[in-house]
Parts: sequence; structure tokens; C-alpha cells
Amino acid sequence: MAKKEEQFELFIDDRSIALSSASPVCTSCVHLLDPSMHTCQAFIKIPDVIWDGKIKHRELYKGDGGILYRRITEDELDQQLAEAKSLLT
Repeated sequence: MAKKEEQFELFIDDRSIALSSASPVCTSCVHLLDPSMHTCQAFIKIPDVIWDGKIKHRELYKGDGGILYRRITEDELDQQLAEAKSLLT
């Protein structure tokens, strides 16, 4: 009698690995720290409902420490770019 081989299918849940680095809300926020890790001054890990734009974060959200969305100004963006360039030199 031939031995029946067992077959297994392996599924890897990689949803948390493939994070989008663009958000309809957070990408333009002055408080964003690392878009690839979804971190900002308000959250160690920005909640998906905010990152995905379902909540605009203009009102308090659990765990935000009172830090709300504020659109980054051109001057602030220029300052952040200058700081980033200085770290590279």
C-alpha cells in the first residue's frame, strides 16, 4: 500500500508589511514623522482609520495626546527639507 503524502498550503499574512507610505490625510500633516512606518507626533502607529482617510483627525482621537491634524506650510516643509539635507552632509 502506497503511503499517501500530506499536502499543506502555507499562507503568509503580509498585510502589516506592505504599508502604504502615502495617506490622504497624514501626508500633508506637519506632525508626520515617518510615512513608511506610519508614525507621527500623535501616534507611535497611526490608526488605519486615520491613515486611510476615513477619519480626518481634526477632532480628538483616543491616544493622540491632543495633537491634531494641521496642514504643513511651505515654510515648514522647506525647514524640514533643509534639516534633512543637513543630516546627510
